[in-house]
Amino acid sequence: MPQDADAAAIKKAYRKLARDLHPDHNVGNTKAEDRFKEIGEAYAVLSDPEQRREYDAIRAMSHGGARFTAGGPGGGGAGVEGSTVTLTSPDLGRVNARIPPGVKDGQRIRLRGKGRQGDPGAAAGDLILTVTVDKHPVFGRDGDNLTLDLPVTFAEAALGATVAVPTLDGGSVKVKVAPGTPSGRVLRLKGRGVSRGDHQGDLLAKVQVVVPQRLTDEARDAIETMAAAEDGHDPRAELFQRARA
Repeated sequence: MPQDADAAAIKKAYRKLARDLHPDHNVGNTKAEDRFKEIGEAYAVLSDPEQRREYDAIRAMSHGGARFTAGGPGGGGAGVEGSTVTLTSPDLGRVNARIPPGVKDGQRIRLRGKGRQGDPGAAAGDLILTVTVDKHPVFGRDGDNLTLDLPVTFAEAALGATVAVPTLDGGSVKVKVAPGTPSGRVLRLKGRGVSRGDHQGDLLAKVQVVVPQRLTDEARDAIETMAAAEDGHDPRAELFQRARA
């Protein structure tokens, strides 16, 4: 039954189920009898406006809580930075929530006194937010460390170079690529990760050696010269040796 079903739809569905599950039509079928009792109890709740409102509230909470839409300044994707977001819910109206720096996907934030109103004279309950952090197009996260794939040319990896690495704040930092760096090596940039309290994570840049898709005649000649110089070297020899061990 859809959550927004009106009284007429609920009554129609109930009558059909009651007719199909009635004990007179299911003699000896205990499952049908139990089901008949359940739908009778459910209809008693859903046909009463006050009980229906309570049921809808509980149903919403069981499916992850009140649904909010984010808007206003800072309402984009909170996560590593922090920020203040404005949330809007049909049940609770507008709620301002501060998202702390370093919040993790799935982390819960408690907003005291921002929940539903309690019994007459009682304080409002708390609002529990479950944070969903959007994926970043460049950066990943490993604990308090940020991760990214760092493309480097074959020449930079083979001969060594100093290259720029983007940072989360939109800037960049230089990192040294040592001569002979293989694809897959991780370069650690201290203190460039997630900030949580007094702790600062690192930025882990994983080297990805880019193979050129098109070669000039000069580049092809240079690579062929290098290949000739390496004649007789098999980079897979150790792999096969380990495989046979």
